[in-house]
Amino acid sequence: MERWIEFRKTYDINLVVEPEEEQYNPRDLELFHVLPEYYNFMDIGAYVGDTLEYLTQVLEKKGKKLKTYIAFEPDRENFSKLVLKTKEEKYANSQFILLPLGCYSESRVFGLVSSNCNFTPNRKNGRYQLR
Repeated sequence: MERWIEFRKTYDINLVVEPEEEQYNPRDLELFHVLPEYYNFMDIGAYVGDTLEYLTQVLEKKGKKLKTYIAFEPDRENFSKLVLKTKEEKYANSQFILLPLGCYSESRVFGLVSSNCNFTPNRKNGRYQLR
């Protein structure tokens, strides 16, 4: 717990603890047997495409394919890396809708500070604004 608290204060990515099990498909919950052959996925906070890569690998192992990937990522640097990732040959048969936006429960403007791994709300002096 101390490492997580320190991470939230400093945003030092080296403090993040590796999860003990798969992040998106826990061992005790078999989700992929109910998926159609072609899968559509929406990624809120897509970062640099790490979930895209993971999801593609899992679907491939299960004999399924990613049809459409919709991604929201407000950080400009992360968004640029995400766009490059989707241009890799292994994703040639998938469709992409990439939006340099964030998602929230209401429409409003936020000041945000980039920490190189995510955006943190900072209403007083955020360098970026998220609408």
